[in-house]
Amino acid sequence: MKINNYLFRGFIIPAFLLSFFACVYEPGEFSETKIDPPSETGDTLFVKLNNSMDVIYIGWVTNFTYQITGTDNQIYSVEITFEGQQLDHFINESGQTMSFTLNPASYSDGYHELHISIITATGTGSIADKVGAEGYIYELSWPVVIDKKIPDNVNDYKITAERTEKGIRLNWTTFNHANFQSYQIARQTPPYEMEAVAITTIYDPLTSSFLDTTFYEGQALSYTLWINTPAGKFVSNGIWVHDKLTGLKAEWHPDGTVDFSWDKTICPAAFGNYYVYSGFDYSNFTEEYLISDPEKNYVQLQKAGMGTDLHIFLKFLPKGMSKEQANQFAYQEFRLMAPPILPQHQKAFNVPRQDYLLLFTEKTIYKYDPVTMETISSLPVTITSDWYAAVSNDGQYFVYYSKPKFVVRKTSDWSVVNEWEDVDAGELNHFITSCSLSDNGKLAALDGNGKLNLYQINTGELLVSGNLKIDELNPRKCILSPDGTKIIAMVDYWYNKAVYYTLTNNRWNETGQATLPTTDIFYTADGQQVVIAGYNQVQLRNVHDFSMVTSYTMQDGYFRTVDKDNGRFLWDPATGNSYSNLLVNLKTGEALTSIIVGQSYSKCLSGNHIISASGHQLNFPNPKE
Repeated sequence: MKINNYLFRGFIIPAFLLSFFACVYEPGEFSETKIDPPSETGDTLFVKLNNSMDVIYIGWVTNFTYQITGTDNQIYSVEITFEGQQLDHFINESGQTMSFTLNPASYSDGYHELHISIITATGTGSIADKVGAEGYIYELSWPVVIDKKIPDNVNDYKITAERTEKGIRLNWTTFNHANFQSYQIARQTPPYEMEAVAITTIYDPLTSSFLDTTFYEGQALSYTLWINTPAGKFVSNGIWVHDKLTGLKAEWHPDGTVDFSWDKTICPAAFGNYYVYSGFDYSNFTEEYLISDPEKNYVQLQKAGMGTDLHIFLKFLPKGMSKEQANQFAYQEFRLMAPPILPQHQKAFNVPRQDYLLLFTEKTIYKYDPVTMETISSLPVTITSDWYAAVSNDGQYFVYYSKPKFVVRKTSDWSVVNEWEDVDAGELNHFITSCSLSDNGKLAALDGNGKLNLYQINTGELLVSGNLKIDELNPRKCILSPDGTKIIAMVDYWYNKAVYYTLTNNRWNETGQATLPTTDIFYTADGQQVVIAGYNQVQLRNVHDFSMVTSYTMQDGYFRTVDKDNGRFLWDPATGNSYSNLLVNLKTGEALTSIIVGQSYSKCLSGNHIISASGHQLNFPNPKE
């Protein structure tokens, strides 16, 4: 605060404070040089209190020092009084310092005056000047304003915060009073900082704003205003700023990569690293990146799978903060759900020796090419359940159940081979649980009562009918062999047995058993082996006599889907999530590669492509076998 300077001039008491003495006069003892009398006005003096010439504002006990300049004449004495009370009486010869203390506690707030009286020599060189018998007296009244207010009501000094392009703009109500010493802005970023830390000190009481360009972006920050006074530090109510990182964008690609970008840091002075990490939940992360270049606000994620429900996290780490300390900071999340690129469906089937798949819904069947990622054609239908559909092992035909009829069509042109009524359609509690086609024109249909009917597809003739039992349980799934004379049956997932039947004398006779928790059953592409996939084991058995051809163990997990043409299947390790699948050689059990798939369970493997029922597709490079 600036106030105009005050200049004060002394005056000479008319008598010049001369004293007369009785003494012997010896003319030779004194100089006969003529001495000019002193001027009517003395030198202009400048007085500073605590190095200031402004009005004094005081609210607390204050120590003052003062300086007097503007003259070479000796200062004889200085007397300072306030409201009739002497605060200081300086005498030149006493060795005193020019200082005093003023305590405003017993005085009322408002305007007062400090009185200063100064006596100096005249500097004429006369006898009177030399003996101190003449001099100048200066009288000065110095304005004093007492203001004892302290900021004890914190609600009067609220702080507000606003996010700007350059930082956090803080505003507050000023404390423009005599007891003001300084403002301090304190910041806390929990849990990284357990206590608030002052980030700036301001000595101008009229300042009411501050821009924090070093804040921790993307964090929940707490700001408080500290007002320092002689009576202590007064702390305002805090303000929380939940800062959001902006501009997060993600674009998924069918090769399992994602282009991820965000807005650059707006406070490079505090910037240390961009920290990007991603995963399909909040605890298992598939990849992470530290980027120290503030201009590089992008990264390509390599393990995004099908891009379904991928969580991408972004943090701005301050300078000097390591990745190990990153868990102390809040994150901004982008939850990616890539749009479908193929028809959503209930079940997909490989068509052996063809490049396309059949996608089944309750109302439409699609012919889809995973190489070009295009739908070739579609067929309106009514399907009671996707489980009531199947494709023959040679890929020539497919069947679906449109209650009460079975419908068989050619895969090549959708043409109808035949449709006929289910002979048990009117029976109580009758519902189809599984159906399958042979390569020689037969259909096996299993119902919930364990009844298995074998039909001739060209005519719809019922060839064989009988009930199957596995340990007194009804099987839920059976697959007809390509030659139409064998059946492999299972009860359900995890039941520890699969049973093989051979058709002899118009009866299904048990040929053998495979004792392992069974998750799926099927025949190889050449129809020579039957495959039983378990929880931690896969068996390949001879289709003719069910003898063991090969068996290998797998780490605990789930069989997902098989590509018969290429002799490979997807295995989902039981590691607590289903985000990564192993691509396994069907004949040897060798794990060829691990593929990040993501949040997708119902899948179909075809060549170097994985599609999901959600309408997503992942293309992966062909591993070396």
